Amino acid sequence: MISIHSSRLRRCTMEIHQPWAPGRFDLQTNHQITLLPDVNDVSVYTVTLVVKVDVLMQSRPYLNIEVAYESRVQVDLATYEHVEKLDQALLVRLPMLMLDYVRPIVSALSTQAGYPAVCLPPTNYAGFLESRIQAQPSIPKPLPASTNPFTSH
Repeated sequence: MISIHSSRLRRCTMEIHQPWAPGRFDLQTNHQITLLPDVNDVSVYTVTLVVKVDVLMQSRPYLNIEVAYESRVQVDLATYEHVEKLDQALLVRLPMLMLDYVRPIVSALSTQAGYPAVCLPPTNYAGFLESRIQAQPSIPKPLPASTNPFTSH
């Protein structure tokens, strides 16, 4: 089992459309990746990615959103000299998947607050569009809350 405990900080921006003035959400995310090889096929891994999202809103208390999901991926380990390279390859999928999960949550919260919010791609992630065109991964199912290490202690 390969466990990557990462403290990398990812930031993306969400635009808030308010009738009186435009604003922005800042999303700061910390993620933890766990790779579990399949017992029958060493090239197949079950990837569990836990993302903790801090939503920083102007003039409002910031929100903590925790997202966990898992997905099975085919990995050609011969192309990765180090685990860090595999980590980077998997993170190519992180921005769009994070947005896919966070978008409906923030949409619901912003509706309750009385204004719509629109998720935008990370402003400082150069490979976002390329990865979205090339990867097009399916949306994995969320994990039960009991498997989320952020809520277990």
